[in-house]
Amino acid sequence: QIQEEDGVRGMPPARDLKKKHHFISWVYESQNHKIYTAQKMDSLDKIHVYIEGDGLAWRTHDQMSSDPTPTDPMGLNLACEDTSDASLIYLARPGQYIEDKRLTPLDWTHRRFSQSILISYHAFLNKLRRRAPRARIVLLGYSGGGAIALLLAAQRRDISQVITFAGLLDHATWTSYHNNTPLMGSENPADYITRLQHIPQIHFLGDKDTIVPRQVDNAYLAALNPNAPVTLRMIEGV
Repeated sequence: QIQEEDGVRGMPPARDLKKKHHFISWVYESQNHKIYTAQKMDSLDKIHVYIEGDGLAWRTHDQMSSDPTPTDPMGLNLACEDTSDASLIYLARPGQYIEDKRLTPLDWTHRRFSQSILISYHAFLNKLRRRAPRARIVLLGYSGGGAIALLLAAQRRDISQVITFAGLLDHATWTSYHNNTPLMGSENPADYITRLQHIPQIHFLGDKDTIVPRQVDNAYLAALNPNAPVTLRMIEGV
């Protein structure tokens, strides 16, 4: 357990949310990275793991940020709105909230979905699984956190469901749509369709979203088996 004022940055909005909803803060350190986490563990039967979005990865269109901590922690907001009977775990992304000298801006931009990043989340989930061997674990991801959730589920056999919100389901389609440089060094969920199409999924998106538009979801869905347990939920006016 850590004190938020000790080495944790960019916390005011997140601190208020966690205090209101009784989350406890920790820092998990794997062999590769540190990951900031907030948890409310009430049960070991069902666990919802929320993964934060990319945060402030870029300062401008062509300038990487020196600190990717989100100005509005949407992943944490979603976790705090969860009224189910599941235990709740919020996972930030490497470089968010905590300084880690092993990281460079490439780790939260082009390599944001690299295998090195994924290994750190796998290590956390492995530790969680040892603590709760029979728990039903659901991964929920916002934006780029949705890509992390899908990639983790594709590489594991103990994830019951994946839920994304404005999820980056196919970053190759996403970068092409925005005419941006491809995310070289990052794994892409769309390349794991064979493994993912057997995992129950719900993907929420807003019909007015211009950052992660419907085309990204369409590219991912088109590659799935028509009978795959995957649901797309369009939210109007969002």
